[in-house]
This record gives sequence, structure tokens and C-alpha cells, in this order.
Amino acid sequence: MAENFNYLAFVLLLISSSLLLFKLWLEQTWLQNAALGLIFTSAIVLGIVIWIRTSAAGHLPFNNIYGFLLCFIWMVLLLYLVLAIYYKMPEPGAFIIPITTLLLGVTFFLSPEIKPLMPALRSNWLFLHVLTSVISYGAFALSFGLSLYYIVKIPITAEQADSKNILLKERLETVIYNSVVLGFVFLTLLIITGAIWAEQAWGAWWSWDPKESWALVTWLIYAIYLHLRRRKAWRGHRGCYLNIAGFFCVIFTFFGVSYLLSGLHSYM
Repeated sequence: MAENFNYLAFVLLLISSSLLLFKLWLEQTWLQNAALGLIFTSAIVLGIVIWIRTSAAGHLPFNNIYGFLLCFIWMVLLLYLVLAIYYKMPEPGAFIIPITTLLLGVTFFLSPEIKPLMPALRSNWLFLHVLTSVISYGAFALSFGLSLYYIVKIPITAEQADSKNILLKERLETVIYNSVVLGFVFLTLLIITGAIWAEQAWGAWWSWDPKESWALVTWLIYAIYLHLRRRKAWRGHRGCYLNIAGFFCVIFTFFGVSYLLSGLHSYM
């Protein structure tokens, strides 16, 4: 039954993505409102899927890529709804929601089987460690979509920017920065909790495992962004390009390391 809900959520997100993309060219408010309604519904549907899998497994579905992806997508949807409703900025959804749609499509090629936890995962640290990852990756996905929207909507040269674009530019820069700060804080907690857990499970705080190494690379990229943002020259488009590079590292840390590089985290 959970898989049927997955298909429903995918269809809802696919329609939402189309409506939001059309809204970029057509000034029709109903397209945006309809998309938000569908996204809210899909978030509820995915929440039900996660609840079903949690009930069946006896713990949150954090022990494999399939379960993690569902939680990751759900977090991105929740953060986007906050952006759209609280910050009143639904338009970037044209670049954020397609990401969730694509990722949810990936789950159809993964095994949904619920297996018992491996010995290495039977720890009280599992929930905290992976939860920080879900929040961190979700925030970075949001900043990635916002950065793409910024590059498309905001002209590079100041001469092309009217007063409306200047206001939008400032709001976007603020929200992108806040998203990165949220992701960076939880990525830091992810690395710290992972180190503590690794010491207990494997007897070493840091083993230069591929997943650990790429998490550090990702942390450094976003640390550089937060540092350079103090300089005016690194705000706007340059900062967005750095954010995009950071999210590609996030994706490689998750998918690339899991499937291409063997290590202590290969069970993921």
C-alpha cells in the first residue's frame, strides 16, 4: 500500500512542477495556488508513507537509501511550504519541486523492502545522526533551487535591475543565506554525531571513509560560501554558483559514494 501512495505523491508533484513552470511564463495566480495545494497534499501523502514504514519497521526508515530518500524529499517539501507560506515566495518552487519529483522517481528503481537493522546501525545515535542529515540535505536542496531561481530571475548587471528586481534580489539573498546557515549547522552536527558514533562502533573518531571525506568536502564548500558572503563581490550570482557546487557535492556524497565508492557506509 505504501508504494501506491508513493506513486500518488509522484503524480501530484509532477503536476505541481508543471504548473509552477508554466507560472514562470503565464501570470496566472490560479496555477500557483493549485500547485501549492497539490504540494501540500503530496507532503501529507509522503508523511503517511513514512508513518506506514515506521510502524512496520519499529523505527524511522533511516537504515537504507530508499527510506532516507523519502524522508529527505518530505523535508524539502516542508521547507518549501515554509518558504511559500511564511516568506510568501512560492515562485522558486519551479526549481525546487522538480528536484523532489526527480528524487521520488529514483525511489521506483530502489527496493522498498524493510529489512532488520544491521548490527552497526543498532545504536541510539542512528535517529539523531540521520535526522541531522535529512534536515541538512533538505536545507541545501532548498538553497540550490533558490540559487537557480536567482540566476534566472535576477540580471547580472545592475543597469538591468529595476526597483522590483532589487527588492527580490535582497529577499532571495537573505533566504538563500538562511537556508545555507540551517544546512551548515545541521551538517556540522551530522559530522560530530557521526564521529561520536564511529568511535563507539569502530573504535576511531575519523577513518577517512569516502562518505566521511565527502561530507567534509561539502562542509568546506559551504563554509567558504558563508565566509565569502561577507564580501559584496561574492553575493548574488557568484554565491549562487558556489551553492550549486555545494549541492552537487551533497548529491555525490549521498548517491556517488554509496554506489561508486566502497567503505564503512556501503550499507547505505
